[in-house]
Amino acid sequence: MIFQVHSAHPVSYIPTPQGVTFYRLCNWILFIGLLVWTGCKDQAEVQKEDLYGKWEIRRAVRNQQVTPYLRGGYFLFEPDGMLTVNITGQDEKAPFSLKDQVLHHKSGKDFVIQSMAGDSMSILYHLNEETTFIIYLNKLQNEAH
Repeated sequence: MIFQVHSAHPVSYIPTPQGVTFYRLCNWILFIGLLVWTGCKDQAEVQKEDLYGKWEIRRAVRNQQVTPYLRGGYFLFEPDGMLTVNITGQDEKAPFSLKDQVLHHKSGKDFVIQSMAGDSMSILYHLNEETTFIIYLNKLQNEAH
């Protein structure tokens, strides 16, 4: 008589090619889902109310080079819908609107809000075909606006 003898050592799992492929696919789906979820959280829609107050230009980059050109400039957002922009050295006050992260200043300037977190914001501004600015701003605290 032949009896089957069970080994005292458990047999390890030997994955099949299909099992490995399925495991990798599941990991990729979870990874992509996590990236999308965290990416969506970072790109929260900026509300007009979040902008109210005075924002001073901390730093400006012109055509990928740091520039002192906008030093001393600011953006002043008022609850009555007015925006004063001082990036040319002179105040330009006009109504503004906000749609899809784009600030439309009625003077003809459009600014794209790239990021906003607390009291920091970065804005993209195309002056013309040759000149692009990235403007980094900080919100002043305790402003009576």
